[in-house]
Amino acid sequence: MKKSIFTLLLVLLVVITGCTKQKKATVVRDCSGVYLNMNGKDYRVCNIEKISNYKHGQEITASFKRLSSCDESANDQPVCFMLHQYEYWIKITKVK
Repeated sequence: MKKSIFTLLLVLLVVITGCTKQKKATVVRDCSGVYLNMNGKDYRVCNIEKISNYKHGQEITASFKRLSSCDESANDQPVCFMLHQYEYWIKITKVK
């Protein structure tokens, strides 16, 4: 019984910590939105207020979660007609 509880807690810990990622990234800002660039790929930031104090080109370390869609502040930005390809939406949980 103790082994199964321990195993369950271990699995839950792995799942919870696996949902967020902490990586070094470069802030990218243009008229289409705010992105984090990591390893040559851009990821669109949903909650842009988390990095509002960081300028274009600035290096940060951020924890984030992958999103399938965005219902936060990034949707309130004006629309421009520039296409900026990105991998997927992310929600920043912590910035160092």
